[in-house]
Amino acid sequence: MNIKIAIEERKLLMAQRKLESIRLLDELFERVKIEAQKEITKQKEKELDKQLTKVKNMKEKKQKKKDAEKEMKKDKLIDKEKKLRKKLVKKFKSAQEQQMKDQKEKLRKTIEGKTSSKNSTKANNGDSASYGETEGHPSTHPLPFPPYPGKHAHLT
Repeated sequence: MNIKIAIEERKLLMAQRKLESIRLLDELFERVKIEAQKEITKQKEKELDKQLTKVKNMKEKKQKKKDAEKEMKKDKLIDKEKKLRKKLVKKFKSAQEQQMKDQKEKLRKTIEGKTSSKNSTKANNGDSASYGETEGHPSTHPLPFPPYPGKHAHLT
């Protein structure tokens, strides 16, 4: 009976050792599992960081492209404004020059008309003295306008 008890105790001790081994293995596998999950989590974090960096870089590129496009549009608008200003100034200058030409032509015609009417008046009167000379004021050029009729009526 002692032998049976000793055998049973030995079986119990073996069962306890097996149970302890299973518990240790279970704990060991749990730790390995946790380490593996930590490693997977680290890899996923690295991958997400890479994707985030990639997305950030793409956004920066898009923003740079937008900024470059805005700058190009701004430059185009500035160039267009310069061209339009230049065209406007050219038109204004041309109009002013034409107006000056018209005024000169009008003045020339007026002067020619006065000179020709004076020549015809001289031919009608028969004397060669100019209006300024008859008043006692020597003049080397004819008046640009006819004399006032009330003041110098006796001359015409």
